[in-house]
Amino acid sequence: MKSGFRFTHLNLGSRYTPGPHWLVTNHVAWSGETGSSFNRENVALLDQNYGEWTWRGDFSFAWRQNRTLEFGGQFRQLHQSGLARQFVYSPQLTPALDVFRGTANQGGGYV
Repeated sequence: MKSGFRFTHLNLGSRYTPGPHWLVTNHVAWSGETGSSFNRENVALLDQNYGEWTWRGDFSFAWRQNRTLEFGGQFRQLHQSGLARQFVYSPQLTPALDVFRGTANQGGGYV
C-alpha cells in the first residue's frame, strides 16, 4: 500500500490608513490539499483535491475620540473533487466506486 498527501497554505495581509480616522485591513488566504492512496495491486483507493480561497476585509472609522465604527466582510470559495473506492465482500469481492465533485461560495458581513 502506498499513499501521499500534500498541504499548501498561503496567507497575505495588509493594513492601510488612508486618513487620520480610517484603518483598512485586508487578508487573502489560499489553502490546498491533494492526496492519494493505492492498494498493493496499485488500484486507487482514494484520490482527492481540496482548495479554498478566503478574503476578509475590516474597516474602522474613528469619528470621535473613544467612538469607533467597525464594519467588514468575508468571502470564501471552496472546491473538492476526487474518488474513493471500497472493496465489499458480497460474497465475492466487489469494488464500490464513489466519485465526488463540489463547489461552494460563502459570504457575510458585519457592522
